[in-house]
Amino acid sequence: MTQPYEFALAPTALLPGNSTAAVIAVQNRGSLPFRYGVSVVGSGSLSSALSVSAMPSGAVSTNGSDKTCTGGTAQTALVPSATSAVMVPNASVGPVAATTGNVNLCIQATLSSDAVTTLQGTQANLTLLFTATGATGA
Repeated sequence: MTQPYEFALAPTALLPGNSTAAVIAVQNRGSLPFRYGVSVVGSGSLSSALSVSAMPSGAVSTNGSDKTCTGGTAQTALVPSATSAVMVPNASVGPVAATTGNVNLCIQATLSSDAVTTLQGTQANLTLLFTATGATGA
């Protein structure tokens, strides 16, 4: 099963080389445990200058206006405009327990340090695509 998920990272000023991050709670309300993977699709002018990282079990660390994911192993993908880029391979995270399972996934978007000035004032829309696969033993 693949389910898109949209959320706002909403930085007030993302400078070249800086990042913004947020934690998503991946929940399982179904009757079977699952493992999952996540990929990203971007649109908007700014998406071509972003790289996006996913960190299972990560948390957000703030240093001034820069927000990054910490506490796990990040897997990064450049944001394509039309097809999805895999950040966390399918079925590589989990299992997430049935009925009440809840795990954190930290998502970080980093603006390239080479971003051109014509991207100032533009935006990007990122859609995360989650793919869940049934798992045993959770």
